[in-house]
Amino acid sequence: MPFLPLFFILLLFSLAAYGEERKLVAILNTEDDSETQMEITDLTYLTGRLREIAVKVLSKDNYSVMTAQSIIDKLGSKEDALKSYKAAKALAEKGRIVGSDYVGQARLGRFNDNLTINMELYNSTSGNLIGSFTGKAKDISGVLAILDEKAPTLFKQISNASGGAQRVVFVTGTESISQKKSDIIVPGLQTLLNDNDVRMTENQKEAGYILKIDATVCNIRQNNNFHYANACVKVVLTNAKTNAIEAVASITGPKEGALSAENAGEKAFRSAVPDIWAKVKDKILGNL
Repeated sequence: MPFLPLFFILLLFSLAAYGEERKLVAILNTEDDSETQMEITDLTYLTGRLREIAVKVLSKDNYSVMTAQSIIDKLGSKEDALKSYKAAKALAEKGRIVGSDYVGQARLGRFNDNLTINMELYNSTSGNLIGSFTGKAKDISGVLAILDEKAPTLFKQISNASGGAQRVVFVTGTESISQKKSDIIVPGLQTLLNDNDVRMTENQKEAGYILKIDATVCNIRQNNNFHYANACVKVVLTNAKTNAIEAVASITGPKEGALSAENAGEKAFRSAVPDIWAKVKDKILGNL
């Protein structure tokens, strides 16, 4: 019965291919809401630049940016769909009509003597706003500069929103200075996580990793009127899917000084953040 094993192998490959299907991202035509309408060629160029940026930023293995022709093909031969598209007011609804998983659009306006631009990006299915940006410029070249600066960060938020649990970290634990709770290390880590396209969540159930941090001020000493301290931190990184402990570390951060023991402790906590990140980043980023 060699047929059955071969059948199941082919079935597994088919399921794997289906699970790895790329998400579709639609960037709809840029529109001008002002009374003084911009040339269609300029609006088309702005749309093309946004699609170009999206292609560069998003993983080609996970996402496919729809071309103008592919969007037209979704609507061109379907009169009902075309009517629904024109009637749709919500951007997410338009995204669903063209069959995209994510949809974005830029709109131009005028404010005094400036051009304004507003770009929004939605999850087509849920209708949730993933992100947006605004800007103003003197001319079309300035608008392009705004797109080049802000659009990459916006499109990266698609990966953060859809990258699955492994892109999400739940941080727990305690940190205290002079027996008082503090909130220094976690915000510092959040900045580093954001810089690496990893989201920190308050919902443990959606996390791929659980990062537990227990931090206290240690080695407190005084020299005349100057106080010195280190941060002593225990770090445990757990894979939320398997419950396996991925990393354990005990860290003594750099010595820091200040005019008060409390300020020295605060500075010590801030200095320890890069050391904490160094102990866990390879595990977290290695699975992204």
